Amino acid sequence: MKILLTLIFLFVFSHLHNKPIQSIQSFDFFRHKECLVDAFMYVESRYNEKIIGNGNDAGVLQLRPIMVREANRILKQKKYTYSDRFSFENSINIFEIIMAHYNSGYKIERACKLWNPTASKKYFDKIYKKYLENYYI
Repeated sequence: MKILLTLIFLFVFSHLHNKPIQSIQSFDFFRHKECLVDAFMYVESRYNEKIIGNGNDAGVLQLRPIMVREANRILKQKKYTYSDRFSFENSINIFEIIMAHYNSGYKIERACKLWNPTASKKYFDKIYKKYLENYYI
């Protein structure tokens, strides 16, 4: 049923935006991950790795200290520190560790809830819009 709904959505969306439908067989998981990470970086910080948010969030992906601790817990070692939030590469690594552990399919809605549990639909829409722009370039 999910596959059927997905195909219907892709069909309708592609007609609305004059984009070709990408078949399930040609789905590129690596590109999907890359576009999703890029969408989060754009929405969270406009690619600014030195930005500090309103709370304890910082860096290109607006990592909170709990995310750094969670990545270390998943790895079962203290590999990352709070200062790693300001590193472009380490921020992406932390994001991927958390996503691989809790959202191995890199589902967009699940990723939004993991990254920003109190986010509104507007946040999801921004991520999704940027993801589609990246994916269909």
